[in-house]
Amino acid sequence: MSQILAEPTERELAENQHYRELDGYASNPFCPLCHGIGYVHPVGWDGRPEYSKVIPCKGKDCLADSKQVYMQTSKYLVIRGITERLQTFERFVKLPGTSNAYRAFFNLANGKTDKPFILCYGNTGCGKTHLCQALIAALNQRGIIASYYKVPALMDTLRRGIGTKTIDDWISALEKLEAVALDDFGSSSNSEWELEKLQEIIDTRWTHKRITVMTMNKTLSELTVLSPRIFSRMCDQELSVVVFNEGKDYRTGR
Repeated sequence: MSQILAEPTERELAENQHYRELDGYASNPFCPLCHGIGYVHPVGWDGRPEYSKVIPCKGKDCLADSKQVYMQTSKYLVIRGITERLQTFERFVKLPGTSNAYRAFFNLANGKTDKPFILCYGNTGCGKTHLCQALIAALNQRGIIASYYKVPALMDTLRRGIGTKTIDDWISALEKLEAVALDDFGSSSNSEWELEKLQEIIDTRWTHKRITVMTMNKTLSELTVLSPRIFSRMCDQELSVVVFNEGKDYRTGR
């Protein structure tokens, strides 16, 4: 005998709408798989439910589907550090000298490489930031939680947390993110403290092979002097694509 599901009450519908507005996504209150809870027990190798585990329900318009749609919205991407004026691969103008950088970012964004690191260097205004933002937007659209940071602004945020648990929380979150783009390295003070924190973040991400992109206006030889440890991790031939963006300044045409 098939089970007759009870219709969600007005209160349950109101709560569901509240979570949808608060978080940007929610379960389907009419879902026949999870009955609106949003989670189900996965099926084990023997075909039986594993009651000790739960996963997001993948029913139509339910939690997993709703979250995937939300992760493609401008609102979500702004939270992940992407500007409202989205910079995408489609909008990137490939001037002479930018093709290699474009290809490296595009391949990583679309899962066409097994190397999780990119170190991109080049002159100011050659499109490095555009490629970083296009990468982060594309990864989030694939369901990979990814964030974009300007290194100088990130260092300011970390510095304000000195002496508190905030800085530990920030560094832990940066180390565990599925993907992160660290844009404009080397343009801040490059203090010993800043380099130490950045080295800590990159070292952990390198150890766990998490997607990590760093751009800079420095040369590779300058990076070697600034931080041999960052150079070693970001230039690891097994994990990283090192690319020189030879493009000219888009803003001035120099």
